[in-house]
Amino acid sequence: MVKKCSVCSHRNRDQIDQLIIHKTPYRTIAEKFKIKAKDPIQAIKNHVRYGHISKQIQTAQEKVQESEEVRQGLELGACAKDIYDLSMDAARTAKGEDLRAFGGCIGPAIKVLQLLKPGEGKQDEQPKDSGFMAGYMKRAGEVYEKERPPPQ
Repeated sequence: MVKKCSVCSHRNRDQIDQLIIHKTPYRTIAEKFKIKAKDPIQAIKNHVRYGHISKQIQTAQEKVQESEEVRQGLELGACAKDIYDLSMDAARTAKGEDLRAFGGCIGPAIKVLQLLKPGEGKQDEQPKDSGFMAGYMKRAGEVYEKERPPPQ
């Protein structure tokens, strides 16, 4: 005799599937819908394990997650652009006065670009200097050192 899934045969199956996708604790779902099974929590786990969650609900949830990720990405991009613009404005002002201040201003902009670049900015790794900026800052430091010796 084939055993029937107690969640699939429940009259509120769609609501249960939605709660599962939203990561609601199984105990809460079992108590709310009074799942009729020997072990209601295990019944929900089996429902998930054997792929019984409605494909329509899974697809809808994936679309919601994608749109949320896009929204967050756009907000992050706008924030990064603001930081970059502020850093560049401060760097232009500092460039004429003090090259060390220029380096302090441009640093946040470089960090933002590193964070937005795919595959970089991982917490385990040290951020890498931009080849152009690293060379530029090195050369700027050398010129500054020749013009003004460091304070003693």
